[in-house]
Amino acid sequence: MRRSRRLTRLVRWLFAAVLVLSAGLGVANLAGNFAIRAGILSVMVNDGTCRIGVLDGELFPYGWECEMVPRDTYITYYGHIFFITPLWLLWLVALLATIWMWRRDRARPPGHCVRCGYDLTGNVSGRCPECGTAFKREEKEA
Repeated sequence: MRRSRRLTRLVRWLFAAVLVLSAGLGVANLAGNFAIRAGILSVMVNDGTCRIGVLDGELFPYGWECEMVPRDTYITYYGHIFFITPLWLLWLVALLATIWMWRRDRARPPGHCVRCGYDLTGNVSGRCPECGTAFKREEKEA
């Protein structure tokens, strides 16, 4: 249970970081087309399209490089592209995943159903009337 909670938090923050990075890519693309290369990995943004790929090993074997050109200049790409997406789609997927993960992990107040959040004050049946989840009396009072 504890490991699962840690993994959920890690994934939640990972989605939030992807959301911020994709928004940053969009803002940077307003100024011009750019490419960031680190080792054999590359991220390029040309006219609102994000390309993530693996470079040929001989091109940039060490370090990293950042290249920015005016919007009317297209950056050429040498290597194998394995992911191409419009920036708005990357941002939308990251936004929805982030919202879902943050809402999923929020704590329920005491005296509420752990599944749906229904207020169980005064309930003596041992089941949530909203979703049918069984609960113990100690859970309800705590």
